[in-house]
Formats: sequence, structure tokens, C-alpha cells
Amino acid sequence: MKISPKQYATGLYELLADKSSSEIEKSIADFIVFLNKSNDFSKADNIVSELEDLFKKESGELTIEVISARKLSKASKDVLKVYLEKKSKAKDVSFSEVINPEIIGGFIARYDDKVVDGSLKSSLAQFSRQLSN
Repeated sequence: MKISPKQYATGLYELLADKSSSEIEKSIADFIVFLNKSNDFSKADNIVSELEDLFKKESGELTIEVISARKLSKASKDVLKVYLEKKSKAKDVSFSEVINPEIIGGFIARYDDKVVDGSLKSSLAQFSRQLSN
């Protein structure tokens, strides 16, 4: 069975909880040896990224990837931030913006394992499916 970087990160996160710094160093060294023996060392960068996300989530931080056809206005970001703070119960929300003209309008927001698709392209595709039924 293949283990995903997220599964590795979750396991390591739980392993490091309530450990002293010397215990953390030893656990991380043992984990690196384990990854190497399991031929999964190539997943290390993704594991670190997932681990960072877990630590941020624990401290109430949330990073959202927002994909839009053009740069969002400050007012749009503020509305989205308030909505996602309530929905996710995060204390601090930051944005990573990606511009993709193919979505035509609206936005797609990704955070944790969730996707909020408010794109015009998706709405048009859904409308088209409804018409064909």
C-alpha cells in the first residue's frame, strides 16, 4: 500500500506532539531513515509542505489558493476572507492568488481538502448539463 505525503505528515505530526526538542530531533532523524528505506524519500518535500499546513492549521492559520480570471479586488478578498474564516473557524486567513482566464469569471477557492467553485465556467457547464437532461 502506498502512503501519501499527507498520511506521512499526519503520522509525523502526531509522533512529534508533546516531545522535547531532543526527542523531536531523534524522531525526525528516524523518520528520514524510514523514508529512505521505504523508497519514499522523493516525497520529502511534499511531506514537509503538508506538515507545515498541519502546524499552521493548529495555530489557526489558513492559506487559501484562489483561482480567478483576473486579480480580485480588495473588497472581494475581504468578503471571501470573512466567509472562509467563519466556515473554517480559522483565526488568520491568507491568500495565494492564481490568475486563470479560462474560468471566465468568478473564482475557485481551495483550502484544506475543500474546494469552493464559484467560477462562471463551472456554472455554465452545470447549466448546459441541466439543459441536456
